Amino acid sequence: MSAVGTGESPPLSPLVDRGARGMHSRSELSGDPGGASPAKEKICVTRQYQFCAAHRLHTDALPDDVNRAVFGKCNNPNGHGHTYTVLVTLTGEPDPHTGDVTDIEAVDRLVNQKIVERFDHRHLNHDPAFLHLVTTGENLARVIWDELVNEVPVGRLEKIGLIETRDNYFEYRADPSPGQKPPSVPWSPGAPGACIPAVS
Repeated sequence: MSAVGTGESPPLSPLVDRGARGMHSRSELSGDPGGASPAKEKICVTRQYQFCAAHRLHTDALPDDVNRAVFGKCNNPNGHGHTYTVLVTLTGEPDPHTGDVTDIEAVDRLVNQKIVERFDHRHLNHDPAFLHLVTTGENLARVIWDELVNEVPVGRLEKIGLIETRDNYFEYRADPSPGQKPPSVPWSPGAPGACIPAVS
């Protein structure tokens, strides 16, 4: 399920302003400190999404007793669930005519198709991306990054934030690789979940 821009503000979210067209996290000015070149404005825009998913923290690389010792109740064979909040931050220079950094509607379509529809009401351990990965928040944030980074223009995906519970917030960012493929979508310049039992 998608819940863009709805619900209670996450306590660990870095957002400071919620606007109708997106949530702006910060604005930075960069340029020649000597004033030889005009400053360029860099703005980050963050969009918020939610999905519900089950998972179990477990790795076949460790014996069962070690898994239980390391992951505790989250290693329960029946799994458990969260309402995940995903914060997708994009960065760029605002369009001089519209003031927009990006096409918000295109971003929403992309994230809903690539992330929300894929994970919502699913068991993360059954997803191919976690065949050799433990379904931790750290790994899920990285998987979401990998799914999105090649679908947006190079340099525009700034970071992925992931709220798993009231106390767990994960953040992932990486430098874009030189071999990134071009974007596949048009782009104009321009309360967090509690742990609940999973139903087997």
